[in-house]
Amino acid sequence: MMDLGKIKEIMMRELALFISISVVLVSCIISLAWYYVHKDASMKTNIDNAIAKGIDPIAVRCAYKSESDIVCSVYAATHGNTPTTSSRKEK
Repeated sequence: MMDLGKIKEIMMRELALFISISVVLVSCIISLAWYYVHKDASMKTNIDNAIAKGIDPIAVRCAYKSESDIVCSVYAATHGNTPTTSSRKEK
């Protein structure tokens, strides 16, 4: 049979592994939350600045969203701005 010292050593390793994985997961969750909160705060600031300058706030919102966003697709269709896949300006 295993002696008590070996069992304690195995339990300590498992505990250390569990704590390490927990710290990594909690860190990832906090990092993602921090990112999205600050992304939204940045968008809010830019929309407020756009309103102050007389720029359409929906256009600013759509600058942050993906092409699959329904609101931005409808906005682009009604304003004649179709999304382009090329980043070069045509002459």
